[in-house]
Amino acid sequence: MADISTSWTQADFTALEAAIKKGVRNVTYPSGASVSFASMDEMLRLRAEMREAVNNGSTRRSLSGLAKF
Repeated sequence: MADISTSWTQADFTALEAAIKKGVRNVTYPSGASVSFASMDEMLRLRAEMREAVNNGSTRRSLSGLAKF
């Protein structure tokens, strides 16, 4: 899979967190990009990473390995 990079925003974090709370593994971000996660554990790991990145202003992350639709 191609290496895709993105900049996380508070809105991206909020979208992921909302999907986790609903118990669904598909997230559509405000940019329109949709991601289908393999597991809830994968989502929880990304949420922790996103939270840290958004809080610290370091918002670059590779999405390689995640399914993107």
